[in-house]
Parts: sequence; structure tokens; C-alpha cells
Amino acid sequence: MLRSHLLSVAQFLAIAASAAAACVSASAASRTCDCQQSEFRVDSDDPQDAGDACWAALAVATFFEELGFTKSVPITVSIVENMPSALGTNALASFTPASRLIQLLSFSAAHARGAWFGRTLDRSLYRSMAGHEVAHALAWSNVATDKLSVRAREYVAYVAMFATMDPAHREAILAEVPGDGFADAAEMSEIYYYLDPSRFGVEAYRHYLRPDAGPTFLRAVLKGDELPVQDD
Repeated sequence: MLRSHLLSVAQFLAIAASAAAACVSASAASRTCDCQQSEFRVDSDDPQDAGDACWAALAVATFFEELGFTKSVPITVSIVENMPSALGTNALASFTPASRLIQLLSFSAAHARGAWFGRTLDRSLYRSMAGHEVAHALAWSNVATDKLSVRAREYVAYVAMFATMDPAHREAILAEVPGDGFADAAEMSEIYYYLDPSRFGVEAYRHYLRPDAGPTFLRAVLKGDELPVQDD
């Protein structure tokens, strides 16, 4: 059923309706806000960026909860103008488990980088960008093993990102990127991910939509039964 793969229209409308009030600042002068209905706190000079990050936290948390993954720990989202140089020149966002910190480029800084998934970055896509890192954080919170493989982490993050993406953007990206989805777990190599992360993400989501994959496969990934660490 559609509900097992995507947020329902009703859920999207509810999340969208709460977006305006998603950020509760401690004071008018504070750059830190707490996201409603989640363990996420956002540090940002731009209230709209903070609201987008909170929207992503709520949307992705809803997706995880529908799958039965409800564990969460306090996570800070820091909206920055530049990513740490150690992450390279192409990084738009990152999640660091040790510090429970998501670093995300501001909308203006990310927009200046150019197209994302072949599309002009708008606020809706920016929320999906944030959602990808939120998914990394929630996967880490719910992981049943000490370490998930890179391909496992990225599978979960991309599936959650596309499942909570604005439907118009999602369908356009799927239409523009050729492919039928990964046939099986063996095709989801980390080499594939490193060579073409975006294509890996699209094919992972298509795989998730298959009747023999879906939530059952995603749960197995988080339990460590699927997509284990590969031998070099």
C-alpha cells in the first residue's frame, strides 16, 4: 500500500501546517530554537532556515515512527555558511555521531552551489537536504549494531529523504534519472555510492518501492541483517 512507503497527503498537510510554528525560540534574541515534537534543536541566524530544519526533523521522524523506530536522542542542527574543510569542497551537510551534531549549509549558501539532483534548489528541496541528515541521525539512534556500513547508512538516509520529499520534486527526479532500481542487495556496493551518490540514492529508493523490499528490508538493514560491511 502507498501508506507503507510514503507519508500520506494528510500527514504532509499536517506537517506543512505546523512548519510555521515548528521553531520555538527561547527568546526573541536567541539564535537557538527547539523543534516541536522532536529531540532536535537548531542553531541558526535565519528563522526560515531553522523552520525548514525543524520541518525536516518532524517529517523524517514521522516516517521512522511509522516503521516502528521511535528511539531518539537530543540532536543539534547547526546552520552554517561554510562546511568544515576536512569534508571537502562538495559537502552540503553532515552528521557527526560523536557530537550528535548535524551541520547544514544555509539555504543561501547551498543555493549558491548550484543545482541539486539536477534541479534548482528551492525551500522544499532544502528541507529534503536537511531530511537526509536527520535520517542519518535517527538511523544512528535506532541502530541495532555497533556499526552500519556506508551503503546501509546511505540506503536508509536516501529512502527517508525521498519518502518525505515534496511529491512533485520526487516524481520529477525519478523521471529524469534513468534506471529500474537495484535488483538486489549485491548491487548496492559502496563503490557505486562513492562514484555516483545521487544515482545510488535514486536507485535505492526505487528498490525500496519494490513489493519484496519496503519497510521489511529497511528494518533488516537497521538490524544489521542486510547491507553489512563489505570486505575490501
